[in-house]
Amino acid sequence: MKRIIILILVVIFSLSSLTSCWGSRELDEMALVSGLAIDNHPEGYEITVQIMLPRVAASEQAASSLATRNFSEHGESVFQTIRRLIRRLSRKAFFSHCQVIIVHEDVAREKLFEAMDFFFRDPELRSDAVFLIAKDVKAKDVLSVLTVMDPVSGVSINKILQAMQKYFQANRDMNFHDVVADILADGIDAAVRGVTVKGNLEKGKKYEDIQESEPVAYIVIEDLAILKEGKLIGWLNEDDIKGYNNLLGKIQNAIITVPCSDTNFYNLETRKIKTKYKVIEEDGKVKVKVKINVTATLGEIGCNIDITDDKEIKRLQKIFEEEFVTNAYRTLEKLQKEYKTDIVGFGEEIHRQKPKLWKNLKDDWNKHFETLEVDITSNVKIDKTGKNTNNPLNKYLKK
Repeated sequence: MKRIIILILVVIFSLSSLTSCWGSRELDEMALVSGLAIDNHPEGYEITVQIMLPRVAASEQAASSLATRNFSEHGESVFQTIRRLIRRLSRKAFFSHCQVIIVHEDVAREKLFEAMDFFFRDPELRSDAVFLIAKDVKAKDVLSVLTVMDPVSGVSINKILQAMQKYFQANRDMNFHDVVADILADGIDAAVRGVTVKGNLEKGKKYEDIQESEPVAYIVIEDLAILKEGKLIGWLNEDDIKGYNNLLGKIQNAIITVPCSDTNFYNLETRKIKTKYKVIEEDGKVKVKVKINVTATLGEIGCNIDITDDKEIKRLQKIFEEEFVTNAYRTLEKLQKEYKTDIVGFGEEIHRQKPKLWKNLKDDWNKHFETLEVDITSNVKIDKTGKNTNNPLNKYLKK
């Protein structure tokens, strides 16, 4: 009986010591930002925030109501403009749930540092918020397009980019803080994915659009923005990005396509790409050897070929090796001759492998990068050809 009384007293004391968190806020009293857009404005900036509506998302109306609302304000600085949003939100905007930051290309050309400074300092911003540059469309319009797969477009954009990074087209950095780190680093310049809207933009902002079997407007992540000294100077297209991916060696599960006739193609799915760099110093000059090692699966055969024949597999491997090298050289030439900017990170490799040599190059690295000799080779190993060793359609395919 005494033990029971002691136990009851302990429980009562424990319960009395439990208090609510005095600094906490109710979810529906907060303006949680899922996406942020920065556009130019005659006064300075136009800031658009996408606010999640937790009451709608948690209610029975979630299937028939919008889960977000967009609010815009303009001002002389980013910080000032964000605070001005209180007049429309009736509460402070919180960026701890922000999935994406989109900056218009004009802002990126003229005053990207100034636009990014507030978020670089703000401790609320989540570390994995992705950073994109809006091309041929206002940044706020990207956030305004309603998405089908996810009710919150900021979340949808983040997921699209994550999937592309893994299965389609990679780039060195996606997250906001990684981009800032590259801008500030020696031996590399930043590269940022572009985003735009295809289709009927005005209809894509209406809820009725996502109730159609085929959306009339949709968000597309395409092209790669090149930043030199923190400012947008140009774009790489989809073909250029292939070579960029090969030089980086970051993307897995990519599809590589080469023609085997006038109308048909061989398709290879890469399972592993690893790019190795070797820095060589000869007679005071620097040279970088790049070796692209690829392990892949034969994904689709558009021409008649006997995949049980080792000679045919070796012939295919040779074809794809040439494709990897050609793409890499084409992109490298554009970076050296047209943009004169190292977004691959050759400078970082020289710094890592030859730190003494780097001391003589770092102050004017992009100038040295223009004439950097790069030797690119590739080794492709096709170790899987699919579940069928013979293609039943071979008799219909061209040799």
